[in-house]
Amino acid sequence: MTSENASGMDQDIARLLSNLECDMTVQTGVLKQYAKIHDAVKDFVQEKAKTIHEKQGAAANSDPKEKLFDQVLTNRIIAEDSERRRELSEIRKKLVENIKIKMMGEINCKPFLDAALGEHPSNIAEDEAVKNCSVWQQKIEDPAWHPYKRITEDGPSEEILNNEDETLKELKACGEEIYDAVTEALKDMNEYNRSGRSVVPELWNYKEGRKATVLECIEYLGKKANKQNCKKRKNNPSSI
Repeated sequence: MTSENASGMDQDIARLLSNLECDMTVQTGVLKQYAKIHDAVKDFVQEKAKTIHEKQGAAANSDPKEKLFDQVLTNRIIAEDSERRRELSEIRKKLVENIKIKMMGEINCKPFLDAALGEHPSNIAEDEAVKNCSVWQQKIEDPAWHPYKRITEDGPSEEILNNEDETLKELKACGEEIYDAVTEALKDMNEYNRSGRSVVPELWNYKEGRKATVLECIEYLGKKANKQNCKKRKNNPSSI
């Protein structure tokens, strides 16, 4: 199942990037995320290094009393910074729990499963749900299907779903929850990969229902890296 692939990627991003058999579109999307995060971290480190260098240069030209004052001030700043770090660590723990990879353009299969369970025994319902969900996934990935129309009202024109589209009418007959799941995936795909019409990975804040910020991505990937290192140390104690 596609959702299972997404779950596996969420558990181990490093393995995803090294997997030569994974979809190249997915690899490209994840690598772009890493590039943005790398640039953000690089800028932060360079700014910190510049600030420290300037402070060291100023301290070298000061008299002993000023150096003593600087030391007291430095100790106070370190103590305050330590307290802030402690407070932030608790916030970050809660923050990272909400950040996961969302496959933009992938249909949520749950509404299909709920509908299938109302018509079939549980041992058959899952297969039916996967089959029906896959049918609509193929449809939204087909560039030939463009169920939109342009409207202009007191401003720039915008695209909205064309309710007269025959395929959309067919989709509506499947139920409101299935309709919402498919059109939401179609909207995401249109936004993230309109020309390619394929699923794109995105780090997502599920609690707030939005794309994760660069800071949230750093926190998320840092947590994943720590987990990976812990696994390596556990499996190979001699490397500690």
